[in-house]
Amino acid sequence: MNLLQIGEQDLMLRYLGHMNFFKGLTFKSTFGNIYDLRKNKYVVKKGSDIAAVYGYPDGSIRDTRSDFWTYVFNNRLDFSKSFGQHKIGAVAAFEYSQEEFGSLSGTKRVMLGPDVTDIGSAATPFAITGATTSTRYVSMLGVVDYNYAGRYLLSGSIRRDGNSRLGANNKYGNFWSASIAWNLAKESFFNVPFFNDIKFRYSIGTTGNVASLADYQNLISIVSGDYGADPTSGPSNFVGNKDLKWESKTSQNLGVDISMFKNRIKLTTEVFKDDRKDFLYAIPSTQYEGGGYLFSSITNAGNIEIKGLESELNVEIIKSADFDWSVRGNISMLKYQVKSLYGTATQLNLDGYTFMSIGMEPTTFKMVKSAGVDTQTGEALYYRPDGSITNVYSSSDAQFLNGKSTLPNAYGGFGTTFRYKGFDLNADFSFQTGGYNYNIMAQNLVDFSAYNQNLSTAALIIGKIQVIQMFYQLQRLMDLKLQMHFYKKRILLDLDH
Repeated sequence: MNLLQIGEQDLMLRYLGHMNFFKGLTFKSTFGNIYDLRKNKYVVKKGSDIAAVYGYPDGSIRDTRSDFWTYVFNNRLDFSKSFGQHKIGAVAAFEYSQEEFGSLSGTKRVMLGPDVTDIGSAATPFAITGATTSTRYVSMLGVVDYNYAGRYLLSGSIRRDGNSRLGANNKYGNFWSASIAWNLAKESFFNVPFFNDIKFRYSIGTTGNVASLADYQNLISIVSGDYGADPTSGPSNFVGNKDLKWESKTSQNLGVDISMFKNRIKLTTEVFKDDRKDFLYAIPSTQYEGGGYLFSSITNAGNIEIKGLESELNVEIIKSADFDWSVRGNISMLKYQVKSLYGTATQLNLDGYTFMSIGMEPTTFKMVKSAGVDTQTGEALYYRPDGSITNVYSSSDAQFLNGKSTLPNAYGGFGTTFRYKGFDLNADFSFQTGGYNYNIMAQNLVDFSAYNQNLSTAALIIGKIQVIQMFYQLQRLMDLKLQMHFYKKRILLDLDH
């Protein structure tokens, strides 16, 4: 039998400091720390049935230990000042965080007895593994806001972020933002009492992202092994990229926010454009610096443009002390386009079925298009890229299916909420248009060549057609006149069904 023992210990510490220099200027410092220690023991008892199944009847003991430590140190200055109808605010902040992870696992076999589970008591060392990772982040931020009577609003920010997972020359990135807004309903000349707010706004800014990066993907790594009794080492199957840099996104938004009838009707609508630059992606078949072998590497793979419109509506139909009823809805409409790819590449194979190609949507399907079935012979027909039709399947005839990608063209939802005293009832619905998926399970079920998998009866029908095709080929070779018209007709009708 198996015995699994698990132990976990957590330690969390937090420090908060606060200081007022003078009215309107405050300083805040925080320090947070989490330490997590986990110990596991896995035992295959000597003489147990499962030990015999695993092939080591004398038993096995594995002890594992992992610890994770992270801390965040944040310091910020906040300033605010009001004079008349003017209000100014500013923030300056610095943050540093660090994560450390370590693990160690040891396995020994040939136990002294089924109940002696101390790893030191087992006789034969079998394996020992371990890993350590370390990640560091640093950020500096400045923000300035201006507000005049709630009518005119200005804001700007700049920040500098650093991350240890990026290449040596690109660990830091600079990002900024700016926004402006005008609330028409606050103007003295606008006298429409049922409007609470009519705010027009525009913003532009950049943000950075490294979420898809793991530790040490910016370095060339080695792996160890054994050659007989001697240890060996060599390059891993992943080539680190020393030129990795921040993936950035430049966003522009133009919108309007409307509130009416004491904020019981709220409408938000905006158009936006996002330029995703230097997106991070793992590229297969990357040439190793020394030549000879091909590996994979993560790189800044190209630029993608996303444009769209978003709108949201909330209405409080009934609002009273005991009973409320509200409805809501939202919709987003999107367009995507690949603007460029890394190096001289014009397309990027994502998974064998979907691709990125310049000028097209990301994740567009590229496949051989079916032209139906030859009604005379029962043979499957396919389109070539030039539009001609052939009965010979070839993967080289694969072509992009315009408008068919995994990404939706529009999505949204609507819902309602009822509340009566202490009870409430919610109903929400969602919808999506566009966004295609390739059903691999369905393909396997009807693919006669996948005979060793769980097949549907449709696969048997396809198999019969393939037998018929062989008879037709034999007829052409030997000039035999096989009387199979009735049988063929029945099979094709089954397929149509």
